[in-house]
Amino acid sequence: MFFIEYDKLIKYLKEFLGDDKKMICRFCKKEIDKSIAYKHNNTDRAYYCNYEHWKMQKEKSKYKPKKIKKNGEPNERRELTDLIMSYYIEQGIEKHTINWSIETARIKNILDEHKDWLITGLTYTLKYMHDIEEVNLFSEQTNCIMALVPFYYVKAMEYYNETTEIEDAINNFNFSEKVIKIKKGKHKHNRFKEINIDNL
Repeated sequence: MFFIEYDKLIKYLKEFLGDDKKMICRFCKKEIDKSIAYKHNNTDRAYYCNYEHWKMQKEKSKYKPKKIKKNGEPNERRELTDLIMSYYIEQGIEKHTINWSIETARIKNILDEHKDWLITGLTYTLKYMHDIEEVNLFSEQTNCIMALVPFYYVKAMEYYNETTEIEDAINNFNFSEKVIKIKKGKHKHNRFKEINIDNL
């Protein structure tokens, strides 16, 4: 009886002191033993399954813009990155494996090359390419989704302007509620004379 309680005490001490303690990987949220978990340095309190998970977590947390600006308006950059992430997920690619450094660098390069373009225009162009033109955003020639956006930007903006003009015309159309009566004639009038085939 004494030995059973002693075993329980040892097991409890090991769990408490960390020999058999289970940790949760910050990246994939899987439970791992503390003894085999990867910890990047002594100041980092997080544990990971391996070095790759640590690196992917670092990339993931590197770029995370806020959804709403301080003035209460939605963040256009966040809308664009959320759209990019949704297209990756739609393709079956995990969101943690997205190379954000390439995507964000491409966005910056596009905006630097074309000073009059806006992030909202890039978002609309990406939607236009995906929904209207049905462009394959994951072709072998491109290394990121944003690579083809400059080729479709002008066409997408023309399409946007046309649709907003049509929408404005529909919204500004005045429907009159005037009742118009149409009189129906009482006479049945045959235009053609009946021909009897037997008399011919």
